[in-house]
Amino acid sequence: MVFNGVRTIVASCLAVLALGCTPEAAADASGPGGPPAERERPAPGVRVALVEKGPIEASIPFTGELVARERVTLAPEVSGRLASLAVDVGDAVLAGAVLAEVDAALANRELQLERSRLGVVEARLTQARAAVTIAERELERMRALVASGVRTETELLELSDALTRAEAARDVVDAERTQQQRAVERAQTERGRYTVVAPFDGIVTAREVSVGQTVSAQAPILTLVSPASLRLAVEVPESALASITPSQPARVSLDAVGGEALSATVDRIVPAVNVASRTVQVELAVDAPSAALREGMFGRGAFVLERVVDALLVPIPSVHTDRETGETVVWVVDEDGLATPTPVVERMRDERNVALEGIDEGATVITSPVERLSPGGAVIVVNR
Repeated sequence: MVFNGVRTIVASCLAVLALGCTPEAAADASGPGGPPAERERPAPGVRVALVEKGPIEASIPFTGELVARERVTLAPEVSGRLASLAVDVGDAVLAGAVLAEVDAALANRELQLERSRLGVVEARLTQARAAVTIAERELERMRALVASGVRTETELLELSDALTRAEAARDVVDAERTQQQRAVERAQTERGRYTVVAPFDGIVTAREVSVGQTVSAQAPILTLVSPASLRLAVEVPESALASITPSQPARVSLDAVGGEALSATVDRIVPAVNVASRTVQVELAVDAPSAALREGMFGRGAFVLERVVDALLVPIPSVHTDRETGETVVWVVDEDGLATPTPVVERMRDERNVALEGIDEGATVITSPVERLSPGGAVIVVNR
Protein backbone atom coordinates (compact mmCIF):
# COMPACT_ATOMS: atom_id res chain seq x y z
CA MET A 1 0.00 0.00 0.00
CA VAL A 2 2.83 2.35 0.75
CA PHE A 3 4.57 1.58 -2.57
CA ASN A 4 1.39 2.21 -4.57
CA GLY A 5 0.89 5.54 -2.84
CA VAL A 6 4.38 6.73 -3.70
CA ARG A 7 3.95 5.71 -7.34
CA THR A 8 0.75 7.67 -7.56
CA ILE A 9 2.42 10.80 -6.17
CA VAL A 10 5.37 10.51 -8.63
CA ALA A 11 3.01 10.10 -11.58
CA SER A 12 1.07 13.17 -10.52
CA CYS A 13 4.27 15.21 -10.30
CA LEU A 14 5.41 14.10 -13.76
CA ALA A 15 2.07 15.11 -15.19
CA VAL A 16 2.34 18.54 -13.65
CA LEU A 17 5.88 18.94 -14.99
CA ALA A 18 4.78 17.89 -18.44
CA LEU A 19 1.96 20.40 -18.35
CA GLY A 20 4.29 23.18 -17.27
CA CYS A 21 6.55 22.63 -20.32
CA THR A 22 3.85 23.36 -22.93
CA PRO A 23 4.08 26.63 -24.92
CA GLU A 24 0.91 27.92 -23.31
CA ALA A 25 2.31 27.22 -19.87
CA ALA A 26 5.56 28.95 -20.77
CA ALA A 27 3.61 31.95 -21.99
CA ASP A 28 1.61 31.99 -18.78
CA ALA A 29 4.82 31.84 -16.77
CA SER A 30 6.47 34.74 -18.64
CA GLY A 31 3.53 37.04 -18.12
CA PRO A 32 1.47 39.12 -20.53
CA GLY A 33 4.44 41.06 -21.95
CA GLY A 34 6.34 38.09 -23.39
CA PRO A 35 9.95 37.15 -22.54
CA PRO A 36 11.92 39.76 -20.52
CA ALA A 37 14.37 40.36 -23.42
CA GLU A 38 11.43 41.18 -25.73
CA ARG A 39 9.62 43.63 -23.44
CA GLU A 40 9.34 47.25 -24.85
CA ARG A 41 12.03 49.63 -23.58
CA PRO A 42 10.86 52.80 -21.80
CA ALA A 43 11.06 56.06 -23.82
CA PRO A 44 14.40 57.83 -23.19
CA GLY A 45 14.45 61.23 -21.53
CA VAL A 46 15.90 64.06 -23.63
CA ARG A 47 16.64 67.77 -23.36
CA VAL A 48 15.35 69.98 -26.15
CA ALA A 49 15.56 73.51 -27.52
CA LEU A 50 13.43 75.51 -29.95
CA VAL A 51 14.66 76.69 -33.35
CA GLU A 52 14.79 80.48 -33.09
CA LYS A 53 15.56 83.34 -35.47
CA GLY A 54 18.37 85.67 -34.54
CA PRO A 55 21.69 87.23 -35.56
CA ILE A 56 24.86 85.20 -35.90
CA GLU A 57 28.42 85.91 -37.00
CA ALA A 58 31.04 83.69 -38.54
CA SER A 59 34.26 84.66 -36.84
CA ILE A 60 37.78 83.60 -35.94
CA PRO A 61 38.46 84.02 -32.20
CA PHE A 62 41.83 85.22 -30.93
CA THR A 63 43.73 86.44 -27.90
CA GLY A 64 46.79 88.66 -27.73
CA GLU A 65 48.47 91.59 -26.02
CA LEU A 66 49.21 95.21 -26.80
CA VAL A 67 52.68 95.84 -28.19
CA ALA A 68 54.29 99.15 -29.18
CA ARG A 69 55.70 99.68 -32.62
CA GLU A 70 57.59 102.71 -31.31
CA ARG A 71 59.46 101.79 -28.15
CA VAL A 72 62.95 102.99 -27.35
CA THR A 73 65.47 102.59 -24.56
CA LEU A 74 67.30 105.89 -24.10
CA ALA A 75 70.92 106.22 -23.01
CA PRO A 76 73.53 109.02 -22.87
CA GLU A 77 76.35 108.99 -25.42
CA VAL A 78 79.00 109.86 -22.81
CA SER A 79 79.87 108.75 -19.30
CA GLY A 80 79.65 111.06 -16.32
CA ARG A 81 77.54 112.30 -13.43
CA LEU A 82 73.83 112.63 -14.15
CA ALA A 83 73.22 116.34 -13.63
CA SER A 84 69.47 116.46 -14.26
CA LEU A 85 66.49 114.18 -14.82
CA ALA A 86 63.36 115.98 -15.97
CA VAL A 87 60.90 113.06 -16.08
CA ASP A 88 59.68 110.05 -14.12
CA VAL A 89 57.70 106.92 -14.89
CA GLY A 90 54.27 107.76 -16.29
CA ASP A 91 55.17 111.23 -17.55
CA ALA A 92 54.06 112.24 -21.04
CA VAL A 93 56.70 113.95 -23.15
CA LEU A 94 56.85 115.65 -26.53
CA ALA A 95 59.32 114.94 -29.29
CA GLY A 96 62.48 117.00 -28.80
CA ALA A 97 62.02 117.51 -25.07
CA VAL A 98 65.20 117.27 -22.96
CA LEU A 99 64.72 114.34 -20.60
CA ALA A 100 68.12 114.09 -18.87
CA GLU A 101 71.60 115.63 -18.93
CA VAL A 102 75.03 114.41 -17.97
CA ASP A 103 77.36 116.95 -16.35
CA ALA A 104 78.76 118.88 -19.32
CA ALA A 105 80.90 121.57 -17.70
CA LEU A 106 83.88 120.98 -19.98
CA ALA A 107 81.74 120.76 -23.09
CA ASN A 108 79.93 123.96 -22.10
CA ARG A 109 83.21 125.84 -21.70
CA GLU A 110 84.46 124.57 -25.06
CA LEU A 111 81.23 125.62 -26.73
CA GLN A 112 81.39 129.06 -25.10
CA LEU A 113 84.98 129.49 -26.26
CA GLU A 114 84.17 128.61 -29.86
CA ARG A 115 81.20 130.95 -29.85
CA SER A 116 83.41 133.75 -28.55
CA ARG A 117 85.91 133.12 -31.34
CA LEU A 118 83.07 133.21 -33.83
CA GLY A 119 81.99 136.56 -32.42
CA VAL A 120 85.46 137.99 -32.93
CA VAL A 121 85.62 136.75 -36.52
CA GLU A 122 82.17 138.10 -37.29
CA ALA A 123 83.21 141.51 -35.96
CA ARG A 124 86.27 141.44 -38.23
CA LEU A 125 84.06 140.43 -41.12
CA THR A 126 81.75 143.37 -40.44
CA GLN A 127 84.76 145.71 -40.59
CA ALA A 128 86.04 144.08 -43.79
CA ARG A 129 82.67 144.47 -45.45
CA ALA A 130 82.53 148.10 -44.40
CA ALA A 131 85.98 148.66 -45.91
CA VAL A 132 84.81 147.20 -49.20
CA THR A 133 81.76 149.46 -49.18
CA ILE A 134 83.93 152.53 -48.58
CA ALA A 135 86.36 151.49 -51.32
CA GLU A 136 83.49 151.04 -53.77
CA ARG A 137 82.16 154.52 -53.01
CA GLU A 138 85.60 156.10 -53.37
CA LEU A 139 86.12 154.34 -56.69
CA GLU A 140 82.78 155.58 -58.04
CA ARG A 141 83.54 159.13 -56.91
CA MET A 142 86.98 158.96 -58.56
CA ARG A 143 85.50 157.78 -61.83
CA ALA A 144 83.24 160.81 -61.89
CA LEU A 145 86.18 163.11 -61.19
CA VAL A 146 88.30 161.49 -63.87
CA ALA A 147 85.51 161.89 -66.35
CA SER A 148 85.33 165.61 -65.58
CA GLY A 149 89.09 165.95 -65.92
CA VAL A 150 89.70 166.83 -62.30
CA ARG A 151 91.56 163.57 -61.47
CA THR A 152 93.91 161.34 -63.39
CA GLU A 153 93.65 157.74 -64.55
CA THR A 154 96.53 156.85 -62.26
CA GLU A 155 94.53 157.84 -59.20
CA LEU A 156 91.59 155.83 -60.51
CA LEU A 157 93.79 152.73 -60.85
CA GLU A 158 95.06 153.17 -57.29
CA LEU A 159 91.52 153.20 -55.91
CA SER A 160 90.62 150.20 -58.02
CA ASP A 161 93.56 148.30 -56.57
CA ALA A 162 92.47 149.39 -53.09
CA LEU A 163 88.99 147.94 -53.69
CA THR A 164 90.51 144.67 -54.90
CA ARG A 165 92.62 144.41 -51.73
CA ALA A 166 89.57 145.21 -49.53
CA GLU A 167 87.51 142.50 -51.26
CA ALA A 168 90.32 139.97 -50.85
CA ALA A 169 90.62 140.82 -47.16
CA ARG A 170 86.89 140.45 -46.77
CA ASP A 171 86.94 137.06 -48.48
CA VAL A 172 89.70 135.83 -46.16
CA VAL A 173 87.75 136.85 -43.07
CA ASP A 174 84.57 135.33 -44.54
CA ALA A 175 86.41 132.01 -44.98
CA GLU A 176 87.60 132.24 -41.38
CA ARG A 177 84.03 132.78 -40.28
CA THR A 178 82.91 129.66 -42.16
CA GLN A 179 85.61 127.62 -40.46
CA GLN A 180 84.69 129.03 -37.07
CA GLN A 181 81.00 128.30 -37.63
CA ARG A 182 81.93 124.68 -38.25
CA ALA A 183 83.97 124.71 -35.05
CA VAL A 184 80.91 125.97 -33.16
CA GLU A 185 78.75 123.25 -34.77
CA ARG A 186 81.23 120.59 -33.69
CA ALA A 187 81.20 121.96 -30.16
CA GLN A 188 77.40 122.00 -30.18
CA THR A 189 77.33 118.41 -31.41
CA GLU A 190 79.72 117.41 -28.65
CA ARG A 191 77.57 119.27 -26.12
CA GLY A 192 74.48 117.46 -27.43
CA ARG A 193 76.02 114.11 -26.59
CA TYR A 194 75.55 115.00 -22.91
CA THR A 195 71.79 115.46 -23.42
CA VAL A 196 69.09 112.79 -23.71
CA VAL A 197 66.18 113.96 -25.90
CA ALA A 198 62.78 112.38 -26.63
CA PRO A 199 62.73 111.11 -30.23
CA PHE A 200 58.91 111.09 -30.39
CA ASP A 201 55.81 111.89 -28.36
CA GLY A 202 55.38 109.21 -25.73
CA ILE A 203 55.08 107.97 -22.16
CA VAL A 204 58.02 107.16 -19.89
CA THR A 205 57.56 103.53 -18.84
CA ALA A 206 60.84 102.90 -17.01
CA ARG A 207 63.54 104.89 -15.18
CA GLU A 208 66.83 103.22 -14.29
CA VAL A 209 68.85 106.03 -12.62
CA SER A 210 68.68 109.00 -10.24
CA VAL A 211 70.21 112.47 -10.31
CA GLY A 212 73.82 112.50 -9.10
CA GLN A 213 74.43 108.93 -10.13
CA THR A 214 77.39 108.16 -12.39
CA VAL A 215 76.19 106.74 -15.66
CA SER A 216 78.04 104.96 -18.41
CA ALA A 217 77.90 105.72 -22.10
CA GLN A 218 75.13 103.73 -23.86
CA ALA A 219 73.79 102.44 -20.51
CA PRO A 220 69.94 102.57 -20.46
CA ILE A 221 68.45 105.25 -18.24
CA LEU A 222 64.87 105.65 -19.57
CA THR A 223 62.32 103.73 -21.65
CA LEU A 224 59.86 105.62 -23.84
CA VAL A 225 56.76 104.17 -25.51
CA SER A 226 54.46 105.84 -28.02
CA PRO A 227 50.81 105.09 -27.06
CA ALA A 228 49.73 105.99 -30.59
CA SER A 229 51.80 103.08 -31.90
CA LEU A 230 50.18 100.42 -29.68
CA ARG A 231 48.74 97.49 -31.58
CA LEU A 232 47.01 94.31 -30.42
CA ALA A 233 49.28 91.49 -31.62
CA VAL A 234 47.45 88.17 -32.06
CA GLU A 235 48.43 84.79 -33.47
CA VAL A 236 46.14 83.37 -36.16
CA PRO A 237 46.32 79.80 -37.56
CA GLU A 238 47.81 79.80 -41.03
CA SER A 239 44.74 77.90 -42.24
CA ALA A 240 42.64 81.01 -41.49
CA LEU A 241 45.00 83.46 -43.15
CA ALA A 242 43.04 83.53 -46.41
CA SER A 243 40.02 84.88 -44.52
CA ILE A 244 41.89 87.89 -43.09
CA THR A 245 42.67 91.04 -45.06
CA PRO A 246 44.08 94.50 -44.23
CA SER A 247 41.51 96.92 -42.76
CA GLN A 248 39.19 94.00 -41.91
CA PRO A 249 37.02 94.79 -38.87
CA ALA A 250 37.25 92.87 -35.62
CA ARG A 251 35.74 92.91 -32.14
CA VAL A 252 38.12 93.40 -29.23
CA SER A 253 37.83 93.60 -25.46
CA LEU A 254 40.59 94.48 -23.01
CA ASP A 255 40.28 93.14 -19.48
CA ALA A 256 42.19 96.08 -18.01
CA VAL A 257 39.71 98.67 -19.34
CA GLY A 258 36.52 96.97 -18.19
CA GLY A 259 36.21 94.31 -20.87
CA GLU A 260 33.76 96.38 -22.93
CA ALA A 261 33.54 95.68 -26.65
CA LEU A 262 35.82 97.85 -28.77
CA SER A 263 36.14 98.19 -32.53
CA ALA A 264 39.41 97.30 -34.21
CA THR A 265 40.79 96.90 -37.71
CA VAL A 266 43.59 94.81 -39.17
CA ASP A 267 46.58 97.13 -39.47
CA ARG A 268 49.29 94.72 -40.53
CA ILE A 269 49.70 91.02 -41.35
CA VAL A 270 53.25 89.86 -40.69
CA PRO A 271 54.49 88.21 -43.93
CA ALA A 272 55.94 85.14 -42.23
CA VAL A 273 54.62 81.95 -40.63
CA ASN A 274 55.87 80.74 -37.26
CA VAL A 275 57.08 77.26 -38.19
CA ALA A 276 56.81 76.03 -34.60
CA SER A 277 53.16 77.00 -34.01
CA ARG A 278 52.02 77.27 -37.66
CA THR A 279 50.53 80.68 -36.91
CA VAL A 280 50.82 84.17 -38.38
CA GLN A 281 50.99 87.34 -36.32
CA VAL A 282 48.33 89.93 -37.08
CA GLU A 283 48.40 93.45 -35.62
CA LEU A 284 45.15 95.30 -34.93
CA ALA A 285 44.61 99.01 -34.41
CA VAL A 286 42.18 99.37 -31.47
CA ASP A 287 39.64 102.19 -31.54
CA ALA A 288 40.17 103.46 -28.01
CA PRO A 289 41.74 106.59 -26.45
CA SER A 290 45.50 106.07 -26.44
CA ALA A 291 45.66 107.33 -22.85
CA ALA A 292 43.65 104.28 -21.74
CA LEU A 293 45.99 101.79 -23.42
CA ARG A 294 49.12 100.30 -21.89
CA GLU A 295 51.76 98.09 -23.39
CA GLY A 296 51.27 94.46 -22.38
CA MET A 297 47.49 94.65 -21.80
CA PHE A 298 45.71 91.35 -22.52
CA GLY A 299 42.98 91.37 -25.13
CA ARG A 300 40.56 88.94 -26.71
CA GLY A 301 38.16 89.14 -29.61
CA ALA A 302 37.26 87.79 -33.03
CA PHE A 303 37.61 88.59 -36.71
CA VAL A 304 34.13 89.01 -38.17
CA LEU A 305 33.92 87.06 -41.45
CA GLU A 306 30.16 87.16 -42.08
CA ARG A 307 27.02 88.32 -40.28
CA VAL A 308 23.40 87.16 -40.75
CA VAL A 309 20.65 89.07 -38.98
CA ASP A 310 17.74 86.58 -39.13
CA ALA A 311 19.27 83.12 -39.23
CA LEU A 312 17.53 79.98 -37.93
CA LEU A 313 19.56 79.05 -34.88
CA VAL A 314 19.95 75.88 -32.83
CA PRO A 315 22.43 75.08 -30.04
CA ILE A 316 25.64 73.40 -31.19
CA PRO A 317 24.98 70.12 -29.26
CA SER A 318 21.83 69.53 -31.33
CA VAL A 319 23.71 69.20 -34.64
CA HIS A 320 25.13 65.78 -35.59
CA THR A 321 26.60 63.91 -38.53
CA ASP A 322 24.81 60.75 -39.67
CA ARG A 323 27.33 57.91 -39.54
CA GLU A 324 25.86 56.09 -42.52
CA THR A 325 25.05 58.93 -44.93
CA GLY A 326 27.46 61.60 -43.70
CA GLU A 327 24.60 64.12 -43.73
CA THR A 328 24.20 66.84 -41.13
CA VAL A 329 21.08 66.11 -39.10
CA VAL A 330 19.10 67.29 -36.11
CA TRP A 331 16.61 65.17 -34.16
CA VAL A 332 13.21 66.85 -34.29
CA VAL A 333 10.46 66.01 -31.78
CA ASP A 334 6.95 66.26 -33.20
CA GLU A 335 3.68 66.94 -31.38
CA ASP A 336 3.22 63.23 -30.59
CA GLY A 337 6.60 63.08 -28.83
CA LEU A 338 8.28 61.09 -31.60
CA ALA A 339 11.86 61.84 -32.62
CA THR A 340 12.93 61.95 -36.26
CA PRO A 341 16.41 62.68 -37.70
CA THR A 342 16.06 65.60 -40.14
CA PRO A 343 18.75 66.47 -42.71
CA VAL A 344 19.78 70.14 -42.61
CA VAL A 345 22.39 72.41 -44.17
CA GLU A 346 24.78 74.28 -41.88
CA ARG A 347 25.44 77.89 -42.93
CA MET A 348 27.74 79.05 -40.13
CA ARG A 349 28.34 78.74 -36.41
CA ASP A 350 29.64 80.80 -33.51
CA GLU A 351 30.66 79.86 -29.98
CA ARG A 352 27.12 78.73 -29.01
CA ASN A 353 24.79 78.36 -31.99
CA VAL A 354 24.61 76.96 -35.50
CA ALA A 355 22.70 78.61 -38.34
CA LEU A 356 20.77 76.02 -40.38
CA GLU A 357 18.71 75.67 -43.53
CA GLY A 358 16.06 72.98 -43.98
CA ILE A 359 14.24 73.40 -40.68
CA ASP A 360 11.33 75.54 -39.50
CA GLU A 361 11.34 78.25 -36.88
CA GLY A 362 9.78 77.00 -33.65
CA ALA A 363 10.64 73.33 -34.25
CA THR A 364 11.76 71.34 -31.22
CA VAL A 365 15.23 69.80 -31.54
CA ILE A 366 16.98 67.41 -29.17
CA THR A 367 20.21 68.71 -27.62
CA SER A 368 21.06 65.59 -25.56
CA PRO A 369 21.34 62.67 -25.33
CA VAL A 370 20.97 61.11 -28.77
CA GLU A 371 22.75 57.76 -28.33
CA ARG A 372 19.56 55.77 -27.53
CA LEU A 373 17.33 57.43 -30.13
CA SER A 374 15.75 55.54 -32.99
CA PRO A 375 13.87 57.07 -35.94
CA GLY A 376 10.20 57.48 -35.04
CA GLY A 377 10.81 56.43 -31.46
CA ALA A 378 9.03 58.06 -28.54
CA VAL A 379 10.97 60.36 -26.21
CA ILE A 380 10.23 62.12 -22.95
CA VAL A 381 11.19 65.80 -22.78
CA VAL A 382 12.70 66.54 -19.39
CA ASN A 383 13.38 70.29 -19.57
CA ARG A 384 10.04 71.80 -20.55
